[in-house]
Amino acid sequence: MRADKYESKTAADKTLKETPISRRGLFAALAVAAGLGLLGADDAFGWDYWGQNAGIGQGFWDAYGMLKGHVGRSRSYTNPSAKCMGYATSWCEWTCWPGTQQLRCALNLQIECDYENTLWYHLSFYPLSACGDTNYGTSHRLWYDNGEDDNRGRIYEDAPDDPHKILDFNCDLKNNYAGCPSPGQQATFNTGWERRSYKDSSKWYRRTGSGFSHSFAAWFELRDIRIDKVWHSEWGAKAFGTGWCATSFPAIPHGSRQDFFGMVCRVHAAVDDSLNWDVCNAKSSNRTPIYQQELFAGNDKTRPEPNLNQLFLTEFANYQEIGGNYADADQSYLITFRPAHVVDGSAALNAWGGGPFDGTDIRTSTKREFVICKYTVADRTCGWWLVDKWNSDGTKNAVQVISDASGQAVNRYGGTTAKPTQLFMWHDGYDTDTSKNKASEWVIEEVPFTGKLELNSGAEEITWPQAPTCGDPFATCYPAKKELWETMGKPTAMIYRWYAANTPDPAPDEDAVVMGQAYISKTGDFMEVPAYRHVGTNFNPDYVLEAFRLYLKGTGYEGSIGYMALSRDSGTWSDARSDGEWVGQSGASLRWSQIKVWLQGEVARHYDLEVRAFQSDVSWCRTYVSATDAESAPAVGVAGKTLRCIQVDLIPKPTDAVLVKEFSRDAQMLELTEDEARAVDGMYLSCAVQQEFKTEKRSGTAEVWPLVHRFHGTIVTPSVKYCAKKSLITYYADGVDDEHIVYIDHADPGKYTASDAATQAAVKAVCNLNEHFGDTASSGFTGWFTTRELIDSFGGIDLDRGQKLDLYGRNRCTLRIDYADGSLRPENGVDYKSQPKDGAASISGALGLPDFSGDIESHALDGIDLPAIGDNGVGHMAVYYGERISLATPTDAYRKMGNGTWRHIVCDAYLTDRAGGGRPCRTSRWSGTPRSTSDGATPIRTASPRQRSNYEPGRRRGLRPQAAHVPYGRCA
Repeated sequence: MRADKYESKTAADKTLKETPISRRGLFAALAVAAGLGLLGADDAFGWDYWGQNAGIGQGFWDAYGMLKGHVGRSRSYTNPSAKCMGYATSWCEWTCWPGTQQLRCALNLQIECDYENTLWYHLSFYPLSACGDTNYGTSHRLWYDNGEDDNRGRIYEDAPDDPHKILDFNCDLKNNYAGCPSPGQQATFNTGWERRSYKDSSKWYRRTGSGFSHSFAAWFELRDIRIDKVWHSEWGAKAFGTGWCATSFPAIPHGSRQDFFGMVCRVHAAVDDSLNWDVCNAKSSNRTPIYQQELFAGNDKTRPEPNLNQLFLTEFANYQEIGGNYADADQSYLITFRPAHVVDGSAALNAWGGGPFDGTDIRTSTKREFVICKYTVADRTCGWWLVDKWNSDGTKNAVQVISDASGQAVNRYGGTTAKPTQLFMWHDGYDTDTSKNKASEWVIEEVPFTGKLELNSGAEEITWPQAPTCGDPFATCYPAKKELWETMGKPTAMIYRWYAANTPDPAPDEDAVVMGQAYISKTGDFMEVPAYRHVGTNFNPDYVLEAFRLYLKGTGYEGSIGYMALSRDSGTWSDARSDGEWVGQSGASLRWSQIKVWLQGEVARHYDLEVRAFQSDVSWCRTYVSATDAESAPAVGVAGKTLRCIQVDLIPKPTDAVLVKEFSRDAQMLELTEDEARAVDGMYLSCAVQQEFKTEKRSGTAEVWPLVHRFHGTIVTPSVKYCAKKSLITYYADGVDDEHIVYIDHADPGKYTASDAATQAAVKAVCNLNEHFGDTASSGFTGWFTTRELIDSFGGIDLDRGQKLDLYGRNRCTLRIDYADGSLRPENGVDYKSQPKDGAASISGALGLPDFSGDIESHALDGIDLPAIGDNGVGHMAVYYGERISLATPTDAYRKMGNGTWRHIVCDAYLTDRAGGGRPCRTSRWSGTPRSTSDGATPIRTASPRQRSNYEPGRRRGLRPQAAHVPYGRCA
């Protein structure tokens, strides 16, 4: 900027020799830093500059929106709606040439919040300048552009020094005022406020838990000017600045819900609990969008289908920058959502695109991607705030899920139905834009492991060596579903714990839980939370457990929970505490190393404990506790290491049940040795089942062991009586080998008689003795004997434990012989011929039925001589089932009938049965030319090998003889 005096004293003949006073645009330093170069005033974007309405010398002004010194209340960065404040200086004046040339300029700093959400503010700074002159007797203005931005400006935050400088700006002042007054008016003219601002004149501010304040001011320096005829080229030849504009940044309007950490959950829209977050089979390496998805089981839509795509593990965010300048420590516990189907838990939901911390301008779009990706340390886009109770009706306890990186909320952007609709991060740049916004309202609902299981398909009793076996949790429990687990690579597993009790009392069915509270160093008290989720934190070594307390909630049993802790520094145990009493005290910088927890009183008869402890340099360790006092309770943790977090959960069990086998993935079947079985003989067995995540170790995180290790909930089967070893009674019918076992009985020690079920299994339908013809089929059964030879009859016994007893019985049956229909029969005076022709020799006495009554009985089967039956007679003989017999062939006899034809003698042999008349023994008729088998004998027993192999212990698998005609020559 230059201003020269007139060369003559008359307006007509004087020539004004002018050197310009320059000014140019603002914020050169910020523009260069942003890679945009230095923009001049003519390149400014078309923004609204409400500060132009301020008067010269007005000082601090906020009449346009930022009232009472508070930042905010803008609608959006494209339409700030006059929400700004600033400071307007008075004229800075000097005489360039005594008596003829007087110059002036003024500065007005406008501060505007053009974007805000629950975590971030964006402030823009617009310096406005004015310049003018008093110029008597000339039409030329004294200010004009010489093409050089030789004037300098700065904007400061809190203090006028380089460490607090926000930006530099350059400008070239000029007066474009049109026209010129008459010399007689001797008026003062100036340009008024002119815009010197650009889009990048800005800074992001992050809210904190307690709020903060800043003051802003602008400073302006003119150089290369002439004052009172003296040329000034040095820096700061003329300088002036605005006053300080103080404004406060309010605190974060919410805290994190600490009770949501450490659980398995689904997240559904508050307006419709069928609209779930769904990762759609995304892999941990994918950057795959997340959707809202409806998925129900059955046509009635009564409950959600178990679907790993819609289940998430909630844990503490795992980066160390939390706190400090971003958020007060007591509000800095942020949550991560890890897809449950990623086996090692190393993926997390991600607000893709980051936020102001990484240079991303979140003002440029109201929505950004919401995806699943690999979780990495210090990735703020994987950390989330839970803003409580934003739901419009107040009944669902809905929350907003807000990105710690950008302050944007997870939103069903444009999604109003159950169809797969992509979810986005959204915010329109106004603090209350998501208040009562249903598309941003979510309900986080814990998904426990529930269902029903039984042992050995509901058996009333189990006997060794039969193994007690728990039913398949994938078939009857929720959210287990085998098909989905197989598709997802089995990220979960079932673990089984076996109990034995003296009574069949069931495990308790109540919503009992251990509640806990912690005091954490540097942060203060946590809220009370279910202790199975967390008491303390596991993500930051500086957040140490200094004090804690536990108590029982929701149980109807009398009793309490006891606990104590080992001092890391002194190596001594604290006093035992119970029922909500504190171990340690807040603010005392105590450090603990190990803990003991136990149940006492009636409640200890119905529950055990699962205790986990997280320590620095150790990670997680886990112990199951059945102790009822401090002396017997195990110490959990490694001595000398610092305790940071504990988890305590109740395990329901039958009354006074004792542990048989600890939780194990391979214990669905309880295999016991004979000695082990004898130890629980007569007791009632039950199995406790949990569903855990197979996340033993995961990569890409500092805490390689997860906070969430399993679904909450334990399913306990009904109790089943277990017998170590009963007596074994094996029944053999019609034989002495395994093929002839018809029944197996297990009996307790004491009096024992033959089983009716065994007899029913042994009896054959065709076994009637002739003298009992017409009686029940069992008339032919011998009864049971202790010897194979059927000598020692069994009438009962006093059994010893584990005694083995074999019993034998056989079926007896009568082979009857009679004339067939149409056969010759004996008649007096009839001439019977040996051949069917005239002249053949006559025979007599050949037509009578055989008489077996005089025969000496001899029976042998399976190499064993059997007793005589004593039921032989004319036309019938008694045999044992399966026995082979031979019958004498009758003499052929013929008779010539009156019509010249010949008739033949034909006899049938058949087995008696209760139907009367009997059943033929073979398909061929017994005649004078008998048909026979190749070896001359045919067995009565006709059961196939397949029928005989169908025997199962304890079930009736009797052999059924089929109808058979037997030739006269041999019968069986």
